[in-house]
Amino acid sequence: MVDWVFAPPSNTTTLINMLTYFNNLTDVGQGGMFFTVMLIVFGSILFLMMRAWGTEKAFGITSIIVCLNVFLFRLLSWVNDATLTVTVILMLLGIFLLAQNKGEV
Repeated sequence: MVDWVFAPPSNTTTLINMLTYFNNLTDVGQGGMFFTVMLIVFGSILFLMMRAWGTEKAFGITSIIVCLNVFLFRLLSWVNDATLTVTVILMLLGIFLLAQNKGEV
């Protein structure tokens, strides 16, 4: 009898199925963490790239772009609702910071 540590990759013929399989490998009880960690890394890199425009603007733009990605990932069921909620709150904070600095260069 074969005892699998991870589920065998069944029907991973498309990119979406393969990424869903990777996400299921990192299931910790609250859903897969693969794409949540990818979003944190992507947001960090994007924030560091945009710091030349100022911290507030970099945070605002980064939070909006990451939130759009989270909406897409939620439609594909790659992230859970808690990730979506936290990202929407951060996006609202980022929009507030952008509105405060709209007259500055």
